[in-house]
Amino acid sequence: MSTPQRPEVVVITGASAGVGRATAQAFARRAAHVGLLARGREGLEGARRDVEALGGRALVLPTDVADAGQVEAAAVALVHVAGNLASESAPRFVHNLLSPLVDPPRRTLLHRAISFPDYPESEISPYFRVNGYPPIAEYAAEQGGDETYERLRQGDFADYRLEVTGLVETPLSLSLDDLRALPREEQITMHNCIQGWTAVGKWAGVRLAEVLDRCKPLPGARYLVFHSYQFHKESGVRY
Repeated sequence: MSTPQRPEVVVITGASAGVGRATAQAFARRAAHVGLLARGREGLEGARRDVEALGGRALVLPTDVADAGQVEAAAVALVHVAGNLASESAPRFVHNLLSPLVDPPRRTLLHRAISFPDYPESEISPYFRVNGYPPIAEYAAEQGGDETYERLRQGDFADYRLEVTGLVETPLSLSLDDLRALPREEQITMHNCIQGWTAVGKWAGVRLAEVLDRCKPLPGARYLVFHSYQFHKESGVRY
């Protein structure tokens, strides 16, 4: 069997011994990136050495699959690492492959949870890579023939407005000065991206809850839709 053109990303439970370990070895021969899950670290380290010796790459994750919290933590780690390793060549492939593992615990454990991870200053990443291109004339595909962003940039965004419309009691049109007048919050946290742009940084701004409190969503409202100034190169519509 020939090695695939793009790296396979696989997750194997019970990977420390028996069928699980043999499966990891089989994927390693195909130069796959293998997430190794089992309860015993010693066996997992042996499986990792097997995978690397056979040409694959391994991520060891001691996990008791009967513990929902451990499974969720493993899923987060896999998304982060697999995204950085493999998704620059196949982002949709990685997303589709990991969704069956990530989505069930995410829906079960996190749907109603309040997520506020906070990292120390020492863990702020030494880099922050920009993902994509600004919608300006130099990048015509992203601009899509719409000069709105470039005009706002030239005016230092004095005319920018955050428009909040739809199923709300009070539609809003907020300038930057309006937003700066609202309560401000800072947080050191991780920006996760399946395409490899993950980094820890210090973020500051207005909480979404502050905006929602002012627009008052109607009872029938269920989803938030955000529109950027950038156009999709293939569909020609805004992200």
